[in-house]
Amino acid sequence: MRITIWSLLAACLAGMVVTPAQAENWFQRAKQVYRRNVAWPEPFIYPDREAVLAPFDVMVAKGWQRQNTLASDHFDDEKGVLVEAGRRKIDAILTRTPPAHRVIYVERGPNYAATEARVMAVKAAIRPYFPADPDPQVNVSILPAPGHPGAYTSDLYTKFRDTTPNPRLPAPTQTGVQQ
Repeated sequence: MRITIWSLLAACLAGMVVTPAQAENWFQRAKQVYRRNVAWPEPFIYPDREAVLAPFDVMVAKGWQRQNTLASDHFDDEKGVLVEAGRRKIDAILTRTPPAHRVIYVERGPNYAATEARVMAVKAAIRPYFPADPDPQVNVSILPAPGHPGAYTSDLYTKFRDTTPNPRLPAPTQTGVQQ
């Protein structure tokens, strides 16, 4: 029995023999873990902040895309040209938006030919703004453009105006004080 215990103890000690290189590696790792635990929140703050803010960058980009999208209301699809509202929107995009966001998007047409006609009409309209660029960039967007047709907005305003009661003041009293 004693021989079995001593032989088992000897086998365990033989397995625990560590070379100097292994011991140094263990001490290096222990120092690294200690230093990391002491400085704990600092190394992780900046990657965490970037991970939290990343969705907002996507939201801002999508917002600019929706703002700079020319919808079907800006085109005459039968003639394949821009209407006056489309030309004004292009002017607003190219002159009033920050330079980093001056990208024009075109809403897809009902078919490929209509979409290509829209893109060509927009390129022809922006060519005077960029005379040195032979082929200005216009992107096709699958996002719907914001807003409503003008006729809908006009009807809504007209109905609101027609149903608003006239303002009335109470009748004056003899003493000037209301009862």
